[in-house]
Amino acid sequence: MLAIACAAFLIPNPLERMLSLFIYEKGFSNIELFFVTININWLCWCIYMFIRSIIFVALLFPFYVCLATVPLCIVNKEKIQVAKIFSPISKSRYFIEYAVAGVQKYLCTILWAVLLFFPGALAHYRYSFTKYILAEQNEITAGEAIFKSKKITTRLQNCS
Repeated sequence: MLAIACAAFLIPNPLERMLSLFIYEKGFSNIELFFVTININWLCWCIYMFIRSIIFVALLFPFYVCLATVPLCIVNKEKIQVAKIFSPISKSRYFIEYAVAGVQKYLCTILWAVLLFFPGALAHYRYSFTKYILAEQNEITAGEAIFKSKKITTRLQNCS
């Protein structure tokens, strides 16, 4: 699965070409917004890269959850076993749930970062415990894990 996620960035970009051809057929080569001229090729490339990064995060985040079991085993003084490391994605339902959690976390961080750098950094910190929560509690949904992560980091901020 990791190889598929990495290969997604090596595949030629047919979506970008389809977007470009569709927009060129409509007679646009540039878009004029106020005092800025946006090149269609650049815009299509940006849209394509954004979609590709979402796919990459969706395929990679379940493995981040698996790797999060290692520090949890160390903290809980348990023996680290390969079967235990891959137990979070042992069922396909969990794999999909973790992929959804990764995409939600990624999109929330990106949307906060659009405002400014500092809110984006805070959002990244706020959602940083999501993978550990999912590794520890398999039965919760992606939204619940993100909510618990926000709750934990808020408590940590209030303690200091």
